[in-house]
Amino acid sequence: MNPNIIDNAIKYTPQNRNIYISLFKVDKIYFIVKDEGIGIPQNKLNKITNRFYRVDESRNRKIKGFGLGLSIVKNSVDLHNAKMDIASQLNIGTIVKIVF
Repeated sequence: MNPNIIDNAIKYTPQNRNIYISLFKVDKIYFIVKDEGIGIPQNKLNKITNRFYRVDESRNRKIKGFGLGLSIVKNSVDLHNAKMDIASQLNIGTIVKIVF
């Protein structure tokens, strides 16, 4: 799967916090990345796959990027007829689940 999901988990997870990556197959293939990062506000979750969107420029000023990573992931997921779900809580972390 596209490395942008893992890259985001690394960029937004403070040092000494955990990132979990799972890949398994039951009836479908599941790719899950769970981090203990800074999280995403609930009112921003529906926008984070838009091209060039960054949650809060002042919050992310130290973190480089153009706001394309999750947009690229979303396009890839759509091309594979897969489904992506993102859940997040501020200061708790984010879970990205892709099901093929």
